[in-house]
Amino acid sequence: MDIWVRELRRDVATRLTFHEALDLRPVWSPDGTRIAFFSDRDGAPTIYQKPANGAGEAEPLFEATEGRIGPFWPSHWSRDGRYLVYTELGSPVNVFALPLQGDREPIPVAQSEFTEALGSLSPDGAWIAYGSNESGSVEIYARPFPEGQGRWQVSTDGGLAAVWSEDGGEIFYLSATGTRSWLFQSRAVPASRRVCPRCCSSWINRCPPCPRLTSPPTGSSLSCPSLVKTTQTRPLSS
Repeated sequence: MDIWVRELRRDVATRLTFHEALDLRPVWSPDGTRIAFFSDRDGAPTIYQKPANGAGEAEPLFEATEGRIGPFWPSHWSRDGRYLVYTELGSPVNVFALPLQGDREPIPVAQSEFTEALGSLSPDGAWIAYGSNESGSVEIYARPFPEGQGRWQVSTDGGLAAVWSEDGGEIFYLSATGTRSWLFQSRAVPASRRVCPRCCSSWINRCPPCPRLTSPPTGSSLSCPSLVKTTQTRPLSS
């Protein structure tokens, strides 16, 4: 199986990879010049990147090692280009972020005994949404990134494959009843506040320190994001 690139304006498809191995899960770089994907072409599960124009060879970014045997399915490339989020299909299935600078040591994002998959970073890189079956069914959750306390359940009747809106104000995801959206709200608060001001709603059990306010400049105001539950989600398609 190979990866193809389709130019939507001209409706022209171009083949990107040429290999008898399995090439899957293509993800665009934020500048649109590269595509990351999973392949076992060299005998070991590996994440590769290749120029989107097809020039040059595929370059390995991360490959299986002892203790991390994969497969590794990329799901999102951060807007600043620093992280590639992927799902490790091990036992259990968990979400990691691969730093593309330095030693490229994967960062556990959602790692537990439950199945957690398909992470997607918010445009500002402060939050990550992903699917998890910790409640008994697969739902969408969000938590601070790359670290921070707490996590919030976004969907209530099933959800998978979360994608953030361009402005970070909504999360779109697939569910058993169609594609739905969930609101994500940012609010300016005094820099002296160390917690999210929206954590008093009944569906949130505790308020973690806001990762955006760890070292605020004196006298300034920053945008402190917090999830806000709406009365109903909005189906987009069925």
